[in-house]
Amino acid sequence: MDTIRVLIAEDNELYRQSLYRMLSGEEGMEVLEPARDGSEAVEKAGQLSPDVILMDIDMPEQDGLLATRIIREMAAGGGNHPEHPQWLGSQGLGRRGRS
Repeated sequence: MDTIRVLIAEDNELYRQSLYRMLSGEEGMEVLEPARDGSEAVEKAGQLSPDVILMDIDMPEQDGLLATRIIREMAAGGGNHPEHPQWLGSQGLGRRGRS
């Protein structure tokens, strides 16, 4: 079985650590160093070439939607990105009122 390389992009430290711990224990998964915002996710995606990115949508500096668009454009143009990355988005719980 191939190892699935996972990148977590989440600004909430508790969520980020929880996802990291939960997924790190799964057989066949390699959880990469997490990103704290969208711009860091773009940088790490280029450096680490994950198979799956768990991307929060609502993050400071650069939101997950823009980061996803940039990563997909970079992947389409070649470079150090998977040809068909898989995406899962998370909005986070208990963050009402942020815009």
